[in-house]
Amino acid sequence: MLVIGSLMLYYSYLRVLQPGEIEYQYLALVTLLLAGVISLYRAVQMRRIAKKYNILSLRTNALNSIKDGVGSFVAFLAVLIASLGFKQMDGVDGMIIGGYILTVAYVSIKESSLVLMDACQRPELIDQVKSIYL
Repeated sequence: MLVIGSLMLYYSYLRVLQPGEIEYQYLALVTLLLAGVISLYRAVQMRRIAKKYNILSLRTNALNSIKDGVGSFVAFLAVLIASLGFKQMDGVDGMIIGGYILTVAYVSIKESSLVLMDACQRPELIDQVKSIYL
């Protein structure tokens, strides 16, 4: 994910410098709108289940789906604006989505590392354990 996000930032920057035409704009707009709605609906469902059963992996996946949905809506706006004449918006959109990918990679690595290290993020529980042993 780190490599993909970095490459996306790089190629999107190049696209800002040399913008081009977007082919099949209407198909892209419909596809991005549907993808955004489906991703956000799926994310809400996953998040509800993750909170109910306190499942860390599902919560992380829900966060990824939320970012995926937001990314689809950002891309939708970018294609719409690019089709109206501001062609650099395609590259700007790619840079925003590349940033989303890097953010998701960071959160995933952080959460996974905490689970693997058996980290506890509840200070009140740590204080209780200390009071028992001290």
